[in-house]
Amino acid sequence: MDSTRISSVADDFLTWASDDKVARYLIWNTVTTTEETLTYIQQAAIPHPCEIFNPIPSVFEKFSFIVRLEGLVEEENS
Repeated sequence: MDSTRISSVADDFLTWASDDKVARYLIWNTVTTTEETLTYIQQAAIPHPCEIFNPIPSVFEKFSFIVRLEGLVEEENS
């Protein structure tokens, strides 16, 4: 993923993940800076081996009008 795209994603992610109401459902602490966000994206999100991320590129290919894909799973929903 190129650095321009990562920066754009980081800005959106920071807006979302810095909200304590959102972060309470996450497994990591609330991020508060762009540097923390970039570190998380580069070291945890991009290389994450979870299979759920594999179909995401095909979603953007099939539905080219989509510019952002978002998801949230709460443990209580399982």
